[in-house]
Amino acid sequence: MTASDKPTSQLDRVEEHFGASALEWQDLYARPRRVNDLVLANRRRVGVEKIREHVRPGARVLDAGCGAGLVALDLVQAGFFVQGVDIAEKMVDLSRERFRAAGIASGRYAFARADVSSAGLPPASFAGIVALGFLEYQEDELAALSRFNELLEPEGVLVVSGPTEKKLANYLGMAGYVRDRMVRFGWKKPSAGATRVGLHWYSIDRFRRLLEASGLSVIWTRGHGFVEFEGVAQRLSYNGEVALHRTLSSLAKVLPIHRWGNDLIVVARKEERAPADRS
Repeated sequence: MTASDKPTSQLDRVEEHFGASALEWQDLYARPRRVNDLVLANRRRVGVEKIREHVRPGARVLDAGCGAGLVALDLVQAGFFVQGVDIAEKMVDLSRERFRAAGIASGRYAFARADVSSAGLPPASFAGIVALGFLEYQEDELAALSRFNELLEPEGVLVVSGPTEKKLANYLGMAGYVRDRMVRFGWKKPSAGATRVGLHWYSIDRFRRLLEASGLSVIWTRGHGFVEFEGVAQRLSYNGEVALHRTLSSLAKVLPIHRWGNDLIVVARKEERAPADRS
């Protein structure tokens, strides 16, 4: 078997995907081009807020899948020591450049190009872990969450996010269901789009089951973002879609619709009991 014939692993696909889009991720917070960029910016803000709320100042925090270093920089500026890990070398390079440009002292952070499971990080070495846009790319979600449990010190906190499968933007999954049936019966051609790198979708209940099985206890959940409505977004201007997103986000403060946003953020705490048997 030649190198070109070798099967591509999920880690290889993730590294290739994020390596190729590294500059886009660096710019999206400062210059949003799609309404979904606003959702990612809100995810970043909430993730940092939750670490500040639950983790003592000056503690060590792991940024798993640190990307271009934007969340990590927010955390360092909030007074934490940050260890950033990402599988894409270009992302790690951007993170280091960002910290040097910001004048952050080298003793307040560290970055490594590695998979978290093989990064050589010692057990119980972090008071907090941020894993935003990370879990959905892992082949074995439970193994990743169990690794986070191992890396957290007692009472340590994990902030994790993931995309929802049933959201208002796809009419609680009905749009995909109808589309799949149309393809199955030959009424519609299969999509010729690029292969999706993400593997998983979430609900609050599914997140809870995964986290509890890995020995982590959910203490807060929130869905957010109402964008890219199927059949609607293409007909709206950017400003029109922003207005729809903001209207629904405001309604989510008083109506129980947040769980059907585009993204879920969950905060979980390490328990003292052993994780549930995976068999």
